[in-house]
Amino acid sequence: MTIEEKKADFLRRFRASRLRKEDFISKMEKRMREDYRKRTGKEAESFNVFGETIEMFSHKPTL
Repeated sequence: MTIEEKKADFLRRFRASRLRKEDFISKMEKRMREDYRKRTGKEAESFNVFGETIEMFSHKPTL
C-alpha cells in the first residue's frame, strides 16, 4: 500500500467517523429536546453534549 493509498484510506475512515458522530449527536439532541419538553413543558434553547454547546432548532449540530 502506497502512502497515497494509506492517506486516502485514513481520510475515508475519518470522514465516515465524523458522519457517524454527527448522526449520533443529532439523534441525542432530538431525544434530549423531547425529554426536556416532557419534564418541564417548555422548549429548551440550548444544552451541552460532550462539552459542546448546541443551540436548539439548528439544522445541523455545531461540532
